[in-house]
Amino acid sequence: MDLREEAKAKDDIIKYLLNNQMHHDQPKMFRPSDFCTLVFDKKLNTDDVEMLVQEIFDHPDNVVKNVQDMFIGINGKTQTFYDSGGFVGIYDQEQRDVKATKDAELVTRKKDREQLTILKWQKNTFWIVFALGLVGGVYSLYKISQAIFNPPNNVTEEQLSPKIESIHNRLEQLEKGLKQKDKEVDQLREELNKAEMMVRVLEETKP
Repeated sequence: MDLREEAKAKDDIIKYLLNNQMHHDQPKMFRPSDFCTLVFDKKLNTDDVEMLVQEIFDHPDNVVKNVQDMFIGINGKTQTFYDSGGFVGIYDQEQRDVKATKDAELVTRKKDREQLTILKWQKNTFWIVFALGLVGGVYSLYKISQAIFNPPNNVTEEQLSPKIESIHNRLEQLEKGLKQKDKEVDQLREELNKAEMMVRVLEETKP
């Protein structure tokens, strides 16, 4: 028997108990071996039936009356347990939970891969944008310096002073920009490493 068949067999035992009892206050008690004939028409041997009954006894909600692990009968919880789905209901719910967990893991893996792709794209495009910005800044400094160090003959010192100050300001901006880009690079590298590590862990735990 597979697990669902075992669950149904346990429900068959409980169903027989319910159909052959007058009241749970004075239940009729059965030996596990009785069910070989009464429920399973000798299709299951005594050992198999005793194992099923023991699993019923082991249910944490005490859904049957148990006398010294030798006799079984109904109690006040038996009917409610059976009506709510019994052992088959428990098995089916567990299977739904397993499927939901696997589906959630697949969604998580997909999101992690997408995040990793985005981070890689950000890393690659970052350097392109950074390089273009750096070239633009250097070119601006070059044009300003050309105007300072190769000025027309009629340019005065007063006219050069603002351009020199502009170079200083531009250099400060480039320095600040470089520091900020360094921080962004470090942060991007850290996020990329975390994402790659998460993907590797998920791949290793993949069933």
